[in-house]
Amino acid sequence: SGRMLFEGKDFLAKSPAEAKAAGIETVYQDLSLCTNVDVVANFFMGREITRKVLGVPVLDERAMEAVVAKALANAGTRIPSLRTNVEHLSGGQRQAIELNRFVHWGGKLVLL
Repeated sequence: SGRMLFEGKDFLAKSPAEAKAAGIETVYQDLSLCTNVDVVANFFMGREITRKVLGVPVLDERAMEAVVAKALANAGTRIPSLRTNVEHLSGGQRQAIELNRFVHWGGKLVLL
């Protein structure tokens, strides 16, 4: 037990979602990527961009791919193809995706 100061204030997250909203993310040593889906799907897991088609929300794959490409380029991260399943990437590339995702979503404190 104890107290946590974050950005100069007492902070007690009541849930992982509350911590995430404050900019606190966890990057697990074994990584929290789904190896059977591509880089874009992993980057947006649970935060997908959608658009309406005939009133029905559908994934906006082009918009998501553009966001991921820009985020990785800004960090100097090179991935052969954003549509490559994560299982085909090196450990370093996987870590880079995880950390770029953290930064992109406004992470301020990373717990390793």
